[in-house]
Order: sequence, then structure tokens, then C-alpha cells
Amino acid sequence: EDYPSYLHKPGTADIFFRTDFEAMKDAYLMMHDSMSNPTSEDRKVDVLTQKSFLSKYAEHNQTRTRNGYNPMLEDYQNTKVFLGYTALSSKTD
Repeated sequence: EDYPSYLHKPGTADIFFRTDFEAMKDAYLMMHDSMSNPTSEDRKVDVLTQKSFLSKYAEHNQTRTRNGYNPMLEDYQNTKVFLGYTALSSKTD
């Protein structure tokens, strides 16, 4: 359940802060570009929902309850994960 405010009795709600993932993506790419000679092949950014991230990278079948409910996939639907990739160079000096 989403609350209209973070001012709730401690322990009654998880608090996540809003993040502008598009701005973070732009900042990540700008920082990466300033530190190297970028090409579109050597950098990538993904912003995934928690469900998409866990479906791809986690053993989410281990978090299913006896009645089939899976809180890791079904809760936190408004939570996202930021992934920044940088390809490793195969060049040797």
C-alpha cells in the first residue's frame, strides 16, 4: 500500500525515496562518456522493475510461499532497479 506521506509510526511502512531514473541514466552516461572514449557498444543502462529484475537474475522460486504468493515478485510494484554496464576492453598495451 502506498501512503500519502512518510510520516507514519516507525515500523509500519517501508520508506523508499522517489528517484528520477531518466535523469540518473543521463548523469551516468555523461560521467561514463567524460571518463572514456565511448561508443554505443561499450555502455548500456537498464532501468527495470523489481519484478523484471528478479525474474531475470534471481532464484525467485525460492521466495514463493506455500499458497503460491511470491512477495518478491508481487510486492513493491513501484520499485525499480538501475543497472549500468560497461564493456571490458579486450585491448592489451
